[in-house]
Amino acid sequence: MRTKIETKNADKIEASLLEVNGRTEARTITSASEMISFANRVENDLLARALPKSHQKGVKADYTPGATGYASSYRGNIISTTLSIERAATGFFLTDFVRKEIYPNQGETFTINISKEQASTIKSNAIKGLNVG
Repeated sequence: MRTKIETKNADKIEASLLEVNGRTEARTITSASEMISFANRVENDLLARALPKSHQKGVKADYTPGATGYASSYRGNIISTTLSIERAATGFFLTDFVRKEIYPNQGETFTINISKEQASTIKSNAIKGLNVG
């Protein structure tokens, strides 16, 4: 599955979401707009860390919504979904979307994976204009 995350692909994205989620709507990603928001969140995080768009190709990110608000006596796991995206030259692409069991009251999981070269770019941009030593 490799679909560009953008508004014009909303129908295709939402069909994939429906296939994976089935009837489950709580604690899952259910719309293309949520997916677009996640891609924007990743991009904004990278920009805030001084990694320009031109250096973001290959960045991978995963997101699983949390299951907060359950009584501690709730027995059993909660069905959620995990979204995996990757940055290409033209934007973010959906690479995987799967059901996942999470624990009651587990918070969201949000991870961004970058290469060593991207980490180096972030480090050098962070100290640009400073006198080190």
